[in-house]
Amino acid sequence: MTFRAVLLTQEEKAVTAEVADLDDDQLPEGNVSVEVSYSTLNYKDGMILNGIGRLVRDYPHVPGIDFSGVVSASSDPRYSEGDRVVLTGWRVGEVHWGGYSEKARVNADWLVKLPEGVSELDAMAVGTAGLTSMLAMQALEDHGVGSAPVLVTGAAGGVGSVGIHLLSRAGYEVAASTGRPETSDYLTNLGASQIVARDELSEPPSGPLSSERWGGTLFEPFNLAYTNTYLLRAGATGGLATYYAFASYQELVGKLFGSFIQFHFDVATKKLTITQRPRADNETVLMHTDNFRPDITLFKDIYSKPWIRDYTLAVSKVMIGEARGKFNTIAGPQGGTSLNGDALKNEGQAEMEKLEAEIGNYSEGGTPHSFVIG
Repeated sequence: MTFRAVLLTQEEKAVTAEVADLDDDQLPEGNVSVEVSYSTLNYKDGMILNGIGRLVRDYPHVPGIDFSGVVSASSDPRYSEGDRVVLTGWRVGEVHWGGYSEKARVNADWLVKLPEGVSELDAMAVGTAGLTSMLAMQALEDHGVGSAPVLVTGAAGGVGSVGIHLLSRAGYEVAASTGRPETSDYLTNLGASQIVARDELSEPPSGPLSSERWGGTLFEPFNLAYTNTYLLRAGATGGLATYYAFASYQELVGKLFGSFIQFHFDVATKKLTITQRPRADNETVLMHTDNFRPDITLFKDIYSKPWIRDYTLAVSKVMIGEARGKFNTIAGPQGGTSLNGDALKNEGQAEMEKLEAEIGNYSEGGTPHSFVIG
């Protein structure tokens, strides 16, 4: 049997992508086969598609760091044909073939069954960014946020945008930090009550006993460098100043001392079994996130669904263009490969503007057809 997938190949140091027809026997090892329904585009996907950062070492490769779909075959008793599942993380799409494909074969430990009422489309509407935001929000709630505003950095990114929406819907006052002031209206529409300039966070505290300003902080990890010291000194007294800083520390220590691994030694066979231990109840997280999702019916409406599809494609062009824009060329023979980052970004922005204008001009049956983007 054949299937289609986005296939990355590398010649010298240049990476190229194409939609290719592959055979089932080309799928990697795994004990569960999945018919993929949906995937998402994340920043890491943009880097992988452009061969940036050497995140992929083995080619040919199928990218896509998450997916949802239906089990087509399983040798693991936990899954049966027809089960609806979601996968995110586990370095899928980076080390293991990922979700930009009609089929996937993975380890059963990496999958989570979708709860009743959450479709494959719903799961990827939440996506990796939504799951990450929900985990961060739960960590803050477990710690105790208090009444002070919650600061979200990298606010206009994927994790930050979903985080603002979740926190505001849950009743928290949200302060959004961004280095792009042009996104202020977008962040306010998502639920932010304050817009904090990135430069403000990089300023040193006014004194050794700065007053408490933020009840908690939900971080987009690329912003840790400039915020970490400031918030540890000026954040809420004692405890967790940043989820990502603390989580990164825990993960590092866990890798060193085995807190993410379970050991079982069979005294009869003298066999030592080492398995990864789940770090969160992902099904609960998915259900919790789904409860806060924004107007999911828009994804099923015959009028809004094509618009959302086209707008998503335009945003994807901007994301990939920004990623390519950081590297004008990729080293290789004859001067390397030139990247069209600026052109692709401009094309995506033009399409976004056109689609945003369509919202204000379109009506069906005399009733304005409108919704908040985000």
